[in-house]
Amino acid sequence: MSHITTYCFDLDGTICNTIDKQYANATPYLEVVKKINELYDSGNKITIFTARGGTSKIDYHDITMSQLTTWNVKFHELIDKNKPHFDILIDDKAINAKTWREQNNIFIDNEVNNHIRKYLNEVKVIADLIDETELSRFISYIKKCKLVSGRIFVIGVGGSAANASHAVNDFRKICNIETYSVSENVSELTARINDVGWNTCYSEWLKTSKLSPHDLLLVFSVGGGSDTTSQNLVEAMNFAKKSKSTILSVVSRDGGYAKKLSDSCILIPIIDDTRITPHAEEWQGIILHLVVNYLSYEY
Repeated sequence: MSHITTYCFDLDGTICNTIDKQYANATPYLEVVKKINELYDSGNKITIFTARGGTSKIDYHDITMSQLTTWNVKFHELIDKNKPHFDILIDDKAINAKTWREQNNIFIDNEVNNHIRKYLNEVKVIADLIDETELSRFISYIKKCKLVSGRIFVIGVGGSAANASHAVNDFRKICNIETYSVSENVSELTARINDVGWNTCYSEWLKTSKLSPHDLLLVFSVGGGSDTTSQNLVEAMNFAKKSKSTILSVVSRDGGYAKKLSDSCILIPIIDDTRITPHAEEWQGIILHLVVNYLSYEY
């Protein structure tokens, strides 16, 4: 009969990354979990121990069990009541968690893990702050556009232009709404920039498209345009206003010109000044999918 080895793993700092004793927000080291499960599947006994709540006397048992289950950690026993609190453990069978990970070719970058957690937490915060009432109005304008057989024209710059192209696909294919984006036609766009200039390249495209009161202009932008930035968006919105077309926008910062001219504007709140653009552009995609998903059931 083969010998069964009992492995005893500490929890925080070994199996998961925990910052400032915020145990409920701990995130697992997936490669460590994978190795523990391999040891478990090989017939070894896995014991997990933790001193959570040892000094505060808060009972973290249910949270800990829920986390281990969610993280799919395989184990036989959880010791979370009698582990002594210490700063240094001296034991003839002990091995440092970092050394054990290196021996098993598991490399963890806490800086990366902390960034992942911070970024995803910011996404959650933004989700809670999005104005759902305004989002409902936003959707109602797109529904109206479809009902009157109007067209959607989507504009953006940079990553927002890529989202505009994405919107063309989704509105046409999934929602059956006639939709266009100037960034879809590189030849026309570059010719207009070369011949008439950057500022009017979008508005001239809208003129040629014979934008009408039944149509809708959808603006994706980080800043929404101003007197000094994204003048092509500003001119396009001005032309849409003169054409009595509906203007919708998904923007960040203070909303810029788009917020002032839009019939409905979804403002993506700023959580961190260093990540305004990535959050703005990712949420353009999220709002797009939310709207398209709703309309796919509606029609």
